[in-house]
Amino acid sequence: MVSGFFTRRIMQVQTVGDILNGRRLALGISLERIARETQVQAKYLDALEREDRKRLPAEIYVRGFIRAYARYLRLDEAALLEQWERERGIARHMAGQASAALDPKRAFPERKRLLPRVKITPLVFRSGMIGLALIAGLVYVTLAVSSLGRKPALVLIEPSSDHAVSASALVLVGETDASAQLTINGQPVLVSADGNFRETLTLQSGMNQIKIAARSKLGRETEVIRTIQANLDPVAVKNEVRPSDADASDTDTVVAQGASTEEGPVAVTVEILDEATWISVDVDGRSAFEGTLLPSSTKTFVGDNQVVLTSGKAEHTAVEFRGKKLTKLGEGFLRGITFTEDLDLSDLSTTAAR
Repeated sequence: MVSGFFTRRIMQVQTVGDILNGRRLALGISLERIARETQVQAKYLDALEREDRKRLPAEIYVRGFIRAYARYLRLDEAALLEQWERERGIARHMAGQASAALDPKRAFPERKRLLPRVKITPLVFRSGMIGLALIAGLVYVTLAVSSLGRKPALVLIEPSSDHAVSASALVLVGETDASAQLTINGQPVLVSADGNFRETLTLQSGMNQIKIAARSKLGRETEVIRTIQANLDPVAVKNEVRPSDADASDTDTVVAQGASTEEGPVAVTVEILDEATWISVDVDGRSAFEGTLLPSSTKTFVGDNQVVLTSGKAEHTAVEFRGKKLTKLGEGFLRGITFTEDLDLSDLSTTAAR
């Protein structure tokens, strides 16, 4: 009887490609269908499943592809992205080892000849340092110009494709270069230090075309366009909703806590004219709305004491207050126009002209 031997079970770990491919086949969905619905080309989806990194574009795009694919298959996108990064590090390490093994000079290094001693004088040292500084400066300028000359990366994570919605609020989430200037339908949008952005739009009923553009410092531009069909219920739009009961961005009428009806003391209707415009509104000291409204969209804010409006493009912002309408608030960024019960149109015109 032979003793002392044992067997070891070998655990096979699924790669990101295995997980995506296995889930897709289990659901019986073709790559072509997923490509149509996620707006990610089928060749990139196939490359992800095969983990053929040579066929994939820059890493910022790949991360967006993985998010869109995982979300479509109802997988944990954060876990897949973390595993993808680990696999990426392993692949780089193995590629480096293979390169060293195939390079005879690295595998069998030649014996270096001893160089004659060079006497380092202050003049030689100073000249060497100046030369190194010049080389470093040249490399930096070359890389900077090359970086500025290319189009900025832009990945729109949400919405990942054109589709129809039944709510008036749409949240846009994406990634771009941290140095890029980002606009949504011409309205500047804040980009975080790591290149992420998030913005809320208020849609009109019907077809809405949204253009997201990232521009480099040298004017090179990358753009993504989404077409969203908003099927809004006219009855639901007119319902008065308090901020404590629902998200104010999902309605066209925002009523402050304690204000009984839309016919309250302070009711202000904001209308956006020709260009998408960012606005911020406080009602009775509380933030009621902050986001970008599309052209021809309107929103009414009702309070007991005051409504305070800030507009990113005053020339494209009109307001109606106490039955009177002012079709232009001013020029550029206008902060803190305050509407109260005793304010009349002449006061409003004077404030807007400042």
